[in-house]
Order: sequence, then structure tokens, then C-alpha cells
Amino acid sequence: MTQQKSAIHRNLLKKESYFSSIEQARPDDKAKSDFNNPLWIYRDFLHRISYKTARAKINPDFFVTCFCTKDDLLGQWRGYGNGGFGYAVGFDTERLNYPCNGFELRKVIYSKEKQKQIINEILETVMISLKKMTNTMNIDSAESIIETHAHIFEEEVAKYSAFFKHSTFSDEDEWRLIYLPAEETIKYRAGHLGIIPYIEIDLPDGKSNVVSIRIGPTVQPELARKALDMLATGYQHIEILSSVIPLR
Repeated sequence: MTQQKSAIHRNLLKKESYFSSIEQARPDDKAKSDFNNPLWIYRDFLHRISYKTARAKINPDFFVTCFCTKDDLLGQWRGYGNGGFGYAVGFDTERLNYPCNGFELRKVIYSKEKQKQIINEILETVMISLKKMTNTMNIDSAESIIETHAHIFEEEVAKYSAFFKHSTFSDEDEWRLIYLPAEETIKYRAGHLGIIPYIEIDLPDGKSNVVSIRIGPTVQPELARKALDMLATGYQHIEILSSVIPLR
């Protein structure tokens, strides 16, 4: 699994719905010196999640393996399958999803409107909790609670942003298997964009996770099939398929 750094979707937090209504709820001139006004608590919370402060931020690094629901797409062969000379490995997805072991399999969200909706729902839930817990407090006594809620919000957004992607990639119909590392040894390999950190893990059920292998649109499909047959010892349950995409 390769490492991916998650970034808070700041652009989704600008002038959007619930965030906008809270941000615009500024204390009026008479309340500017009144730090018992609850609006100061909300403003402090929004300032903390705006990334304008020097407060420590969460480190949402995680490892990700990407999957596609379609195993014979020309764009996938060109982008990830060695120009068609590679293989598409099919997995039993039910065997991959092990939340209790740190794995989480989810469909990528491409819709910006859906992304906004998710972020605003998280924000609203956190703000309701903040309001309830600081109902009788001034801004000084509420500081630790404000910080805790800012951290919770950032953790939730970071978790969801791992499954957010630009709408122009929607043809990939991607699913992502996310893994939060514990004490695994991080290794490194060369990639097109530089050094790529990754970890090697043993999936539960081992080889039974693989259910099919599709041969890319190569000029020598029979040779590729023979090579797979030689390697398939002990993997009789795996279905060997050929791409139906013509080379030209």
C-alpha cells in the first residue's frame, strides 16, 4: 500500500452553507468587548479550523490501495497497466473490508456537491455539540472544549477527504482501501513523481482474496496466458480472462 497525505478541503469550507452562516454571525459593536457572548466561542472555533493559527494540526497520513469496479478499461490499461502489457487483478471485496484491523473500503466521491454536503454535516454536528457543552461558559473557560472540537472536526474531515476526488476522474469508478499504520516498517520505492513510501501487509485469508486475473490487450495474449498458467499452481480458483479491447 502506498502512502498518501490527506489535505483538509479548505475550498469546501469557504462561504458554504452552515459554515457561512456561522462565520457571518459576528458579535455586534455592543458585544465586541463582552467575552461572555457565545458568538466569540463560535468565532474562535472557526479561526482554529481555518489554518490561520500556529496550533498543532493533525497528521492524517495513511496508506491507500486503489481499485476500479471495471477490469477492462482502456484508460486504466494506458495509465496503470503498462500500456496494455499488464494484468488486472480481481479481488473479493468483501474479504478486503476489515475495519476492526484498520482497513476501510469505500467508494470514491467525485461530486463536489456531495463533498460539500458531507463537510457541512460534520461541521453542523460538531457545532451543535460545542454549543451544548459551552452553553454557560465565556470564551476563556471554554478554550479547551473549543480546541477539542476543532480537533474532532479536522479528524473527521481528514478521514472523509481520503475518499474525495476531482469530478474529472469519475470515469475510473474508483474504490479505495485505506489503512492507518500502526508499527509497520515503511519501505520506499522509485515512482514517476519521486520516492514513494509504502508498506507490505498480509491480508486476512491470503491468496483467497484474489478471484480473477485479466490479461491486458497485449500483442501476445497466448504467451501471457501460458505464463499465468505456470504461476497459477495452488490458485485453481482464480479465473483467467483476456481483454476484449482491440489494440487498434
